[in-house]
Formats: sequence, structure tokens, C-alpha cells
Amino acid sequence: MGDDGDTCNDRSFVTSRVLRPLWAVPVSKHRVASTLTNDVTTAVLNLKKVSPGVKKSNRGGWHSNTSVLDALPLSVARKLRLILLGAGGQYISHVTRAVSEAGGQRLFGDLQLDLLGLWANVNGRGDSNVAHIHPGLLSGVLYLQAGRDEGATICFSDPRGAPAESAEAEGELDGSKECNSFETFTGVVGLQGLRARDLLIFPSWLQHHVPPHRGTTPRVSLSFNLKVSLVGGKGDLRFLANDTVLGASGSDVSFVRMMELFQNNLSQHVEEQGCPNLPTFRSESPRRDRPPDEVASWIRSSRVAFRWLCARAAGDASRMPTLLQHDPQGSVSLLTLPSGFVQVARTRRPVLSPAAAVSGIHVLEGRVVLWLFDPRVVVEAVAAADPVARKLFGQKIALDMPAGSVAVFPAIVFSSLEVKDASALLSFLLE
Repeated sequence: MGDDGDTCNDRSFVTSRVLRPLWAVPVSKHRVASTLTNDVTTAVLNLKKVSPGVKKSNRGGWHSNTSVLDALPLSVARKLRLILLGAGGQYISHVTRAVSEAGGQRLFGDLQLDLLGLWANVNGRGDSNVAHIHPGLLSGVLYLQAGRDEGATICFSDPRGAPAESAEAEGELDGSKECNSFETFTGVVGLQGLRARDLLIFPSWLQHHVPPHRGTTPRVSLSFNLKVSLVGGKGDLRFLANDTVLGASGSDVSFVRMMELFQNNLSQHVEEQGCPNLPTFRSESPRRDRPPDEVASWIRSSRVAFRWLCARAAGDASRMPTLLQHDPQGSVSLLTLPSGFVQVARTRRPVLSPAAAVSGIHVLEGRVVLWLFDPRVVVEAVAAADPVARKLFGQKIALDMPAGSVAVFPAIVFSSLEVKDASALLSFLLE
């Protein structure tokens, strides 16, 4: 497909080009008041002197064997608990707003937030934490002491592959892998430069690890899990901690930003010019065939396949030159589907390079609804049992696609078709 990149920007061929990120993993960053973290840091280091700790995900270092709340003065413990729960409420507020803006269902009513656990970690030079997940809906880490001028690092694993495992058993997972760049194609994203008073919130099912500490002073942090329950009401979203209504923000904890990791980019556009010699397709049952000569000739002459490639590259602008200068490997099939056909089974295409491969649908005639489903198997299990998790993380997407519509999405995404009018469409895979 040797070509220059001009066709990607040529609006005479396409209209309504849209790029949408789907099912990104939201990780939020917050800042906590120093008046609190100073007291908590002192209490943690004093607790370490009298408690031997336990081995969990830590390899070296110290993991407290009791809740840190028990080691704090009552007033400090209460304030810390409300700060952690409040940050969880801030996270949920931002995520459900983003889901709603993307066309999903927004959360309403009263949510009860509870701490499932709160423990301390102290890592000296060379100490690490192997890859693991947590119970609950949300988990977090509050940095009390980064231990090095460059700040602390935490590594998150791409959840779109195999289901995550817990490292709390002796089934060892690699915790020594560095994550030195914000790079999703390695399967790991590293958040670096984390300082004392930084607080992160992320889904409990997101596998993560801590690389060996390189600082000369210890890295000190608190980790915790949050349980979130829908307890009633249909009005505006409220967050409850026992009998206390948590505010959206407060002087002791402030929301900084939301980071979206491991995005699945969906590219949509409408082709202005259809296939002029399109044969008449009628079938009483669904068929998959090689495109006939008339269609194959149109694909080549119209350069429509190059625009599929542009849509593939648009998902990552930094890689566009590389993606466009090489001919893709892949396949194209012609599907002829009768009106009323519904594909019951969700499918996704087996590929050699999951990080770069894309699937696509190009409707030649008729009208279909393309359903896209969350590719993260671990999320599906969580969302099936938890209505809050389902609305935050696990919603499916429906695309209404009349003739001329093109949708390009990662090949790891599950999909199915619902046919509104008898349709002919091209199903393609690019690697």
C-alpha cells in the first residue's frame, strides 16, 4: 500500500471522522494535607520498630501485620479514614461523569464507602512488590515518603490480556520489571515522580507491581482497599461513610487529575463514495465469502483500504509514520446478512500482534448495529456481580452503521452484529 499520508487528511473521501477512546482504565491522583501525612509517617515508622510485619506481595521491605488506624491517635485515624473514603468518592464522581459523556449510564443514588483494609509498606534499597491485585472495588496508595529525589514509581499491567493473578500465594510473578516510560505497547505503564502526599486511586482488579527501590532513604506508603455499595435513592450521587455524608472535595484532600491507561481507540467515519458496481446481494442466511472481483477492484482503485490503514494509525499519532510506511498483513471478507439477523456469540479475531492489530467493519449497503464489548476478561467477572462496577467499568457500546459507515477498533475487542436491513459489508483485519 505504498502511499504518502495525504489521503488520511483528504476530506473529499470521508465525512464525520471521529476517534473515541473506549474502556480506558481510570487512575486518579490526589493531594493530601501535610499536617496529616507527617503524623501518619511518624506513626508508621514507630510501628515498624515494634512489629515484625508479614510477607504478602513484598519481596524484602516491611508490610504491617495490623491496620495502621490502630496505631494512630483516634482523631488522626478518623481524619485519615475520611480522607481515603473522600478520595474514593472523587474518583467515582469523575469516572461516572466521563462514562455518561461517552453515552453510558451514569450512577445515581447513595453509595456507602467502607475501608476493607489499610496497611503500611516500607521499602529499603532493592526492596520491591511483585505483581498482584486486590479485593474490593477500588484500591489506592498514599505516599508518605518517596525515598528518592526522582520520586516513587508504580507499574500497572495491561488488563486486556490474560486474567490477572494474585501474588499473595507463592505463585511468584515478576516484580523486578522496570516501567520507565508511559508506554502501553510493552504491556506495562509506569507512573513516575510520585511524591510524599500524592494519593492514587485505581480499580482493585488492575494488576500492579513496585520495582526495586533505588533510593537511599526508605520509601514509605499506605495501601488500602475500598468497598462500595449502592444503598438506595435515585437522586443525585451521594457518598456515605456510616452516618457521614462525604463532600466532593475538602481542605484535607484535593483532586489533581484523572489518567486514562490502556485505551482502546475506536475510529469511525463515513465514506462519501460507495462501490459503483456493487452486485446485488440477497441471502436468506448469513454468508461469509471472499469479495467478488468488482468489490476487490473497487477496494484497490478507491484507496479505501489505505483509509482503513489511516484509521488504524489514528489511534496512536506517535506511531502513525511507522504504521503507514509498511504494508499491513491481514484479510478481507464479504458478509451478506439478512434483515433481522442477530449474532448471538461475541467474537474477536485471533492475531499475532495484539498490541497493533485492528478489526473493522465497512458497510456497503443496508444498515447494521455493531456491538462492542469490553476486552478485559477480568472486568467482565467483576461487573457481572457488582452493579457499581458494571456502570463504572463494564458497559457495552452500540454503533448504528448505515451504508458507507466504517468502524475500526482493536482486534482484541469483542464484537457482534445486529442487522436492521439486509446488508452487505466488508469485515477486515489489519496487523
